[in-house]
Amino acid sequence: MSAPSPSPPSRAPFPVTVGRDRRALQLAALAALLILARLAMPLGVGLLLGALLAFVLQPFYDRLRTHMRPAFAALACAIGSMLCVGIILFGLGYVIVVQGVDLVSQLPSAFAPGGTFHDVTQHTFSRLHINPDEVLDKLRGAAIEAGAKAAGIAAAVAGATFEGLLTLLILTLTTFYVLVHWLQVVQSSQRDLPFHPSHVRALLDEFRETGRQVLFGNITAGLIQGLLAGVGYWVTGVPKPALFGALTAVASLIPAIGTFMAWASIGAYLILTGHTWAGIVELIYGALIIGALVDYVVRPRLVATRSSIPALLTFIGLLGGTEVFGLIGLILGPLIVTMCMAILKIYDEAAAPNPSIQSAVPNPAVAPAGPPAAPASALESGGGQTAR
Repeated sequence: MSAPSPSPPSRAPFPVTVGRDRRALQLAALAALLILARLAMPLGVGLLLGALLAFVLQPFYDRLRTHMRPAFAALACAIGSMLCVGIILFGLGYVIVVQGVDLVSQLPSAFAPGGTFHDVTQHTFSRLHINPDEVLDKLRGAAIEAGAKAAGIAAAVAGATFEGLLTLLILTLTTFYVLVHWLQVVQSSQRDLPFHPSHVRALLDEFRETGRQVLFGNITAGLIQGLLAGVGYWVTGVPKPALFGALTAVASLIPAIGTFMAWASIGAYLILTGHTWAGIVELIYGALIIGALVDYVVRPRLVATRSSIPALLTFIGLLGGTEVFGLIGLILGPLIVTMCMAILKIYDEAAAPNPSIQSAVPNPAVAPAGPPAAPASALESGGGQTAR
């Protein structure tokens, strides 16, 4: 009779790591995160925009989830957002690149004798006792050089179609993943990161709210300002109103003075070229509709901000982010600034002295010399015996 075959050994659960094993595992986990981050850097724009778009779509996703499976709801939100983002980006890119190149190519003739800017430039610099012919020659040369560069930029944009489609695909996949798995991401971060869980939750909530504000509030308000500005430019007779409306929408990402620089420059251009009443109407329309209405009525209704960042730090985030990260820095810069401010705020609250602990510690400078007084409850209970 043959001996029974031995049963396969059962897999033991992972032991609790302590000491050197735990430190080694932490280093391995950190190395894995760094490797994943390095691999994801070429796709960073799509990943960032997809995560922010998921934060914006969270209310719609919650509503759809009550009528269908979570995966189908997230898929519907991701595909719908991909179509909307693609149409908006294609429209803005077409208007800015195609019409912008056409406008820049017309600048040399505008500074030539009989052109739009020739008489204005000659009259202005003559009053300043500067030779207008030299200024016009330099302006024509700069316009010709700008036209050559604009043609090169247009060719580069046309050649980046595949990269744009890849970014749009990554954006869609990221939006789907964040909508479905955001709760698991928060729970894993609270468990694995070496911070207090409440601090981790506060940082993630700040990241989500700030991303929603930057992407939905600012960009949506900017698109509204660009649309309204284009209507104003068309009414006042500005050439290529769609182009200047798109440029106004891009300028709205610069706080306080972005759209002002756009419509104020257009109004000044109309006045200097002899269209005085059109320029005055443009300035009034820009101040009341493009500026006051959108910035003080529409934008606050789009996103109710929980905290305000000083304007100086906002400029640092926008300009510094653009310098470091390129065009995506217009979104990434304010996010980084807000997250840094949130970390400093959490640290300040954690480092602040606890009033309850401080009041419980006796101050030796004011402590009485005699024995400590009995509690009030003890005096009340033993008062009769003391009197007797």
